[in-house]
Amino acid sequence: MSLSQSKVALVTGVSRKAGIGAAIARELARDGANIFITYYRPYDHEVGLASDPDEPQSLLVELRDMGRCADGLELDLSIPKRQSICLTASKPLSDASRFW
Repeated sequence: MSLSQSKVALVTGVSRKAGIGAAIARELARDGANIFITYYRPYDHEVGLASDPDEPQSLLVELRDMGRCADGLELDLSIPKRQSICLTASKPLSDASRFW
């Protein structure tokens, strides 16, 4: 499946470069989507999955190096109404010129 460059993929739970969320983000980027990720490092610490705190930013650099627009936000999506913050923050990615 090939996605239009104007498509934005929202991938949640992307705090570790070796995790499922990061793999999904990479694959969607390969298919042509711009990527917006969310992550919440306090949860990772709580459940014992904590890793390098710079991994989300490192993944964003990797996605940009693939020629995609990519951005992200640390956000606890278990809090009601935070999902709307995520959607609002991801909207500018549909305009690729904003980042280049």
